[in-house]
Amino acid sequence: MTDFDGNLLEGLYKPTQESTLHGNLYRRYQNIGGIVHTHSPYAILVSLNFKELELVTMHAALKLKKPVKIIDVTTQAVTTEELPKIFAVMDQDPSTAAFILQGHGIVAMASNAVKAGQIAELIEETAQIFWNQKLFQKK
Repeated sequence: MTDFDGNLLEGLYKPTQESTLHGNLYRRYQNIGGIVHTHSPYAILVSLNFKELELVTMHAALKLKKPVKIIDVTTQAVTTEELPKIFAVMDQDPSTAAFILQGHGIVAMASNAVKAGQIAELIEETAQIFWNQKLFQKK
């Protein structure tokens, strides 16, 4: 367990580099009670080829309400210098439930980790359908 600055509070292992991103999201946005970050292959694939993930299914449109933004990051883990890119997306629309880090993966946020996990799962499912739809349209 770490604090919002990534300092180890409990446990034996060094905190993940993702602590910078997660801690700053929790600190800045009081409505976030859980964050799930995945390295989901279809979301990554979509992030390398598009600027946002379109909500191609009725379920995704109902639950997510708007396309999922893809944020261009230049490092493996979001650094302090890159946080303004994240904050810009979040500040523009505080109801943002998730974004995709380009070439990296999904960051889903909700009132608790279970709900954030469900959002991440829905985004990966949507990314898979979106990607395959684009392939089918090319034929």
